[in-house]
Amino acid sequence: MGYERSMRATQGLLRKVLHVLAIAASVAGVSEAWKAPVFDPCANFACLNGGICTAPADVPFCLCPDGFGGNRCEMRPAPVFDPCVNFACQNGGICTAPADAPFCLCPDGFGGNRCQRRTAAVFDPCANFACLNGGNCTAPADVPFCLCPDGFGGNRCQMPPVFDPCANFACLNGGNCTAPADAPFCLCPDGFGGNRCEMRPAPVFDPCANFACLNGGICTAPADVPFCLCPDGFGGNRCQRRTAPVFDPCANFACLNGGNCTAPADVPFCLCPDGFGGNRCQKRAGTHP
Repeated sequence: MGYERSMRATQGLLRKVLHVLAIAASVAGVSEAWKAPVFDPCANFACLNGGICTAPADVPFCLCPDGFGGNRCEMRPAPVFDPCVNFACQNGGICTAPADAPFCLCPDGFGGNRCQRRTAAVFDPCANFACLNGGNCTAPADVPFCLCPDGFGGNRCQMPPVFDPCANFACLNGGNCTAPADAPFCLCPDGFGGNRCEMRPAPVFDPCANFACLNGGICTAPADVPFCLCPDGFGGNRCQRRTAPVFDPCANFACLNGGNCTAPADVPFCLCPDGFGGNRCQKRAGTHP
C-alpha cells in the first residue's frame, strides 16, 4: 500500500508540473531557454535497478522494470503471500487457497485435510450389471441400465435385432428417434420441442425491428428499450440531427519543425523534437531569437 501511495503522489505531482509548464510556454514563450547548450534533465538524475530516465517537459523521472518502484526505482514491493507454501498435500493432492485459506484437492480414493487418509472404494452400480451384444452400462441416479447398439434391445441388450421401438414412432421437423430401455422419444433440433418435435417456440421479440436509426446509427435495446448509438457528428433519438463539431484547441495552433501539438486543460502547446524550442518549436537550440 505504501508503494502504491508513493507512486500515486509522484504521478499527481508530475501532472501538476506539466500543466504549469504548458501554460507558461503557451503564454510567455521560452525565448531565453534555447540560447544555452541543450540541457539534459537526466544528466544528474540516476535511476537504480535498471530503471531508465525520461524527462517530458524537462521534468526527469524513472521508468522502472517489473518488481521495482519509487521515483528512482529504489523500492522493491513486498513478496506475494502464498498460503500453500507450508501446506503440503499427500498422495498426489493439490493445494488451493481461496480467500487465503489453504486446503487440498484429493485424487480418487483419498481424503482428509491433507489427503492423508485412504477412503472407501467408490460404489459402481454397473460392476455386476453385464450388458450383452456390445451394450454399454450407464447408471444415472445409481440405477443401472444398458445402452444397446442398433438392432438390439432389452434391459441387458439381450433381445435380438427384431424389435425396433422407433419403427412406428415418427419424429417431425428433422428430429431423431432414440429408445433407451425400449422407450422411444425424439431428439429435436434447435427451435423445436414436444414428444415428436411438433412444437415450434414463439419467436424472440426484437425491440429494434421497427426502430430505424438514421445516418449510420446502430440500434441497441438494453431492458427492451430501443435507442440509437450515433456516429460522430450526429445526435437525437434516431441520429437524425447533425451536432456541432467537437472543439479542438490544436486546430489553429501549428507546430513547426516536426513538433506535435497537445492541449491538456484545452491550453495548446508544442512538444518539440531534439534541437528545437519555443512555443511553436520555431527556434533551433543554440541560436538567438
